[in-house]
Amino acid sequence: MSNLTAEGFLRKRGTIWVSFLALWLALGVFTAGTVLVELPPLRRIGPPPTGSLSIQWRMFWYQLAVWVAWVVLAPAALWLRRRWPLELGSLKRALPVHAAAVVLLCAAHSVLVLMANWLIMQPGHSLAEMQFNVLLVYWWLRDLPFAALFYGLILGIGSALDYYRRFRERQLRASR
Repeated sequence: MSNLTAEGFLRKRGTIWVSFLALWLALGVFTAGTVLVELPPLRRIGPPPTGSLSIQWRMFWYQLAVWVAWVVLAPAALWLRRRWPLELGSLKRALPVHAAAVVLLCAAHSVLVLMANWLIMQPGHSLAEMQFNVLLVYWWLRDLPFAALFYGLILGIGSALDYYRRFRERQLRASR
């Protein structure tokens, strides 16, 4: 790829966000798609709710929503990375902020997951019937290691793109 093409690609913020969204959508489709392949036909005690999607399609959309929820939360993580960079001189201030961010973003992701579960997997049930508070604590604790992993992944991608941009700017200045 020529330098002009690479520079043009990295300068367009929209292209970066579209690529980021495409990555998360691809991960979500791969994860959600396994349900369509692996899930055997289920026996039902009663008939499925009228007008609803099959269990396989509801699981597909639910899994996709779980992944897309991280796309919604990524701008907050990237803003925190810029505001409190994880660099040698600022680690003492930045680490507690990022640790708190993992906990809070995990809670936000758990709320989004539970809302998706309620809307997609359990349409027609009330939130009280779903025991939302109990499920929120369960999902938050279950999701915390993955949230830390995804938060670190988002920070790593953001840092790599930022370092590459700085490298290209230094190269451009040196060539003049």
